[in-house]
Amino acid sequence: MIGAALALDPDFVALPAAALALVLLVGAAQKLRDFARFRRAVAEYRVLPAPFALPFAVLIVLTELAAAMLLAVPATRPLGALAALALLLTVSASIAVNLLRGRSEIDCGCGGPGQTISWGLVARNAVLALLALAAAVEPTARAFGLADAAMIGAGALIWAGLYLAADQLLANRAAMRRRPAA
Repeated sequence: MIGAALALDPDFVALPAAALALVLLVGAAQKLRDFARFRRAVAEYRVLPAPFALPFAVLIVLTELAAAMLLAVPATRPLGALAALALLLTVSASIAVNLLRGRSEIDCGCGGPGQTISWGLVARNAVLALLALAAAVEPTARAFGLADAAMIGAGALIWAGLYLAADQLLANRAAMRRRPAA
């Protein structure tokens, strides 16, 4: 939990938590849909010895699922936020290391086939990290009503839509870079 001196309206804690939980669930589902491809992507990052690619790929998916579930419950939300933040920082560091090595044609493992790593993914993850930080803040005490629940649900869907749109734009950009000039 972020310092007690900083407190936000419950909506401004629950909305980022719900949005981040939804993004993590979508990410885990994408990885599980083609786990073999995801495991290959993890191995291709070459930040761990090859025998650790499979256990680390499993750990990533389990962390996504656990963080999403923890974020959904107010009592465990700070722990979920910290788990999500640790995951985002780890993945972003792995992407940055490879970009600095000049290895930008690696499948990111985070979206559909063909999406390669980029600084855009690092920026996207930085936005998600800000959501995790907001979700870790202790909310002020006030009654939570139906309007709050509706706003949080709609807001989380909007955030998830923006996330998926950003992912698609990054994938399209990567595809256009690989496309031969006309």
